[in-house]
Amino acid sequence: MVSGRTGGIFMIVSIFLPWWTLFISTSGYAFAGIWLFAALAQGNILGFGITQGELVSEFFVAIVLVILSGVLGIASTSNRKFSLAGGALGLFGALVFLVTLRNVSGGMPGSVFFGAESALGNPAFWFLSIGFWLAIISSLIMLVASRNLAKKEFSCKMCGMGYTTKKELDVHKDKRSHYEWMR
Repeated sequence: MVSGRTGGIFMIVSIFLPWWTLFISTSGYAFAGIWLFAALAQGNILGFGITQGELVSEFFVAIVLVILSGVLGIASTSNRKFSLAGGALGLFGALVFLVTLRNVSGGMPGSVFFGAESALGNPAFWFLSIGFWLAIISSLIMLVASRNLAKKEFSCKMCGMGYTTKKELDVHKDKRSHYEWMR
């Protein structure tokens, strides 16, 4: 059975992995990776419209949504609404990342999400990277987990414990001392 907690942990891990990657083969090579909190570049990639350190503020909304998604997923062990909200926020955070990436990288030829180009004899290719796909998968895990968690329909009015059946609540009432004064 999948767990919203597993999805939340994967979501937090995805923050520290690159979400988009670019390789250019020149006399050496050039590499660019975009994480949600930073852009890392090695080599000259200015011709593709991306500069190192420029994207931190651009992805602020996406990183907030992804962090909230991860926290809700981790907190969703007993509440299906947390898992559902975490999965939805994770998918929305990934969508915000895609839209922002498209806006920031307007100077790139073709599709910004996947592609290859050979400019001036220097082949280049780029793609959505492991962090992005891990975030999508962890969102789906949280959404599936929200379907598998039982609804808590009956709760103890004295201590707030929730149960899926009336019989479980009655057993709780028989065992708990806070109902003894009512007998």
